[in-house]
Amino acid sequence: MSVSLEKPLIRADLVFRELEGCFVVYDPVCDTTALLNVQAAAVLDYCDGANSAADIAAELAEVFAVPAASLVATVNAALADFAAKGWLQPLPAPPCS
Repeated sequence: MSVSLEKPLIRADLVFRELEGCFVVYDPVCDTTALLNVQAAAVLDYCDGANSAADIAAELAEVFAVPAASLVATVNAALADFAAKGWLQPLPAPPCS
């Protein structure tokens, strides 16, 4: 199944928490845990199905006080990594005709 990176949405079953200053993702399907850096955690936090990669870069630009253009590659790389790990919701199946 493919996922949409246009308006990415984190899988509902993932557990995403900040614990003792670290950002942790637990994937119950794979029974794996991953630690994220601050930037990756911020990107994942905006994967709500409403924000595009450009929207996420713009939001993070305000948070980190840097130009949005400087974050586009970082956001796109993080989204590609999340998709490869299976952390994003798959695209819905097309309706039957």
